[in-house]
Amino acid sequence: MSLISRAVLAVLLGSCAVQADIIAEFEQSLGPGPMSDTATFPLRIDRPEAHHAIDVQAVLREGSGSLRIVDPSGAEVYRHLWGDRVSQELALLGPLETAGDYQIQVDMENALGGWRLRVAEVPDAAQLKSIAFAGPLLGLVGLAFVIGWRFGTGAQWRWLLAGAGLRVVAALLTLAVVLILHFTIEEALEDALPYSQYVAVNGGIVGAASGLAAVAAFLVAGLLFRGARKTAPNAIALGAGAGGTEALLSALVTILGTGMLFGGSPKSGKWMLQLAYDATMTPLLPFVEPAKFTCVTLCLMAVSGLALMAISARRWGLVIPSFLLAAGFYAVLGATPVWALEGAASKWWTVGGAVPFAIVSAIVVRWCLREWPPAAAPDEAPMQAFLRQSATADQGS
Repeated sequence: MSLISRAVLAVLLGSCAVQADIIAEFEQSLGPGPMSDTATFPLRIDRPEAHHAIDVQAVLREGSGSLRIVDPSGAEVYRHLWGDRVSQELALLGPLETAGDYQIQVDMENALGGWRLRVAEVPDAAQLKSIAFAGPLLGLVGLAFVIGWRFGTGAQWRWLLAGAGLRVVAALLTLAVVLILHFTIEEALEDALPYSQYVAVNGGIVGAASGLAAVAAFLVAGLLFRGARKTAPNAIALGAGAGGTEALLSALVTILGTGMLFGGSPKSGKWMLQLAYDATMTPLLPFVEPAKFTCVTLCLMAVSGLALMAISARRWGLVIPSFLLAAGFYAVLGATPVWALEGAASKWWTVGGAVPFAIVSAIVVRWCLREWPPAAAPDEAPMQAFLRQSATADQGS
């Protein structure tokens, strides 16, 4: 068994060893008109010595409210106040001292909207060691795309490096769009739409802008650098370099963050609670980011291939599917926080939204490699190059 296979097996076994349980989950819609009421819900705690995370979220269009939890003796162990729009908190419940029947008390005053609560018994730090593999696995994804594409297709290193630079350019363009949205229509959107719809629309707009920026960066590179569009491997290398480098940088951040987390950073308590809660909600958590960045890189490879083929073959209509693929992919990624608002806490939902685009992207990459227009010799017309390549292909067959 190879070293990589052993590492993957260790992560699988370590992730499966995480023991956690959701012990209570409640939600309530408030309407159709404003409500003023007090509701009580049961909460059974059998192991008060264990760590318990409480995830509370209220999205109110009007009014206010509060949620508190009392132990069997009537002592308050948790309180959270709700205001307008969204109130959200992930916190450690307790310390708890008594096993038995607790009570969740929800008070509403002219409230309209909805709320959700989830209490989970989360694993301790000793059960979360497998998360340390997330960064190295993500790094392997980035290296696999960059090195695999370089030696698998013969693409030149400079176009892989250029792709990394183009990703930075695209990120700066996206940031400019985000700032414009923030100072123009973002507040109007938040006032006009229910909060979950606002999150979806705003995230979708920012995602579409990110896709447009990526396409624009690849098009500019194709227009400025003839060598980038000369062959399919070079053109697609821009996307492989962009996605692979982004994965490598994210891997570095993840590794540093994990080191600080288990090294006793002053904020490690809050981070550890978030990690423990994510591990409870998300099976095989260390594989989520590697899977997501696999989808990201495949998408960027397809987008760069289509954009540069549009220039190389003078088929400008290919810019449209390139933009639709990029904008749709990043719009879905941008809008995925709304799934958490609707109660879907598993991070695999994000990957699930990205997978269809990744499948389409893999098909597009294969098509680009097969249909790329032949490069003309210095004194050769494009049609002559096409006929020459067709004749060569016929002789080979």
